[in-house]
Amino acid sequence: MANMDFDGLIRKHLEAANHNDFDTMDELFNDDYTLELPQSGERIKGKAKVRDLHVNYPAKGAVRHATRCGPGRASGVGRDDQATTMELR
Repeated sequence: MANMDFDGLIRKHLEAANHNDFDTMDELFNDDYTLELPQSGERIKGKAKVRDLHVNYPAKGAVRHATRCGPGRASGVGRDDQATTMELR
């Protein structure tokens, strides 16, 4: 993974998140990873707690993640993750 560029890393993370591949997500995060949720102001500190959040996420159906580059940001810098919950039938 040392040779993976930032965009490749983000793509691998989103692919793992979209398939609830928590083992791959664990490989991508350091033990002291912090997930910041700006909409609620929450900060989840530590890879184990972030995994617990994902495993126990209460949404019905699949959660699909996508990324976009924010206004005025260079490619590969300052990506914003957006999650959409889709109910499965």
